[in-house]
Amino acid sequence: MGVLSSKNCTKSTASMKKKIRSQPLKPTTAVDHLDGITVDYGSWWFNVRPSNTEPLLRLNVEANSRQLMEQKRDELLAFIRG
Repeated sequence: MGVLSSKNCTKSTASMKKKIRSQPLKPTTAVDHLDGITVDYGSWWFNVRPSNTEPLLRLNVEANSRQLMEQKRDELLAFIRG
């Protein structure tokens, strides 16, 4: 699992949710909005949420393999920070 905080991210959680929702998703993708936004693709998932104690966005990524987790982590960080 990869857990990262994005300190230099000026995006709000609401704008991040909107940006993520604007991306095309596979029909089998599960999306949950309970704590930030969680998107589950089956072989990997991620959650982006605001920190409760600091002005940060937290990113959690899990995958079936370390290689897939690192690939998706890097893609998501570029997406979030971009």
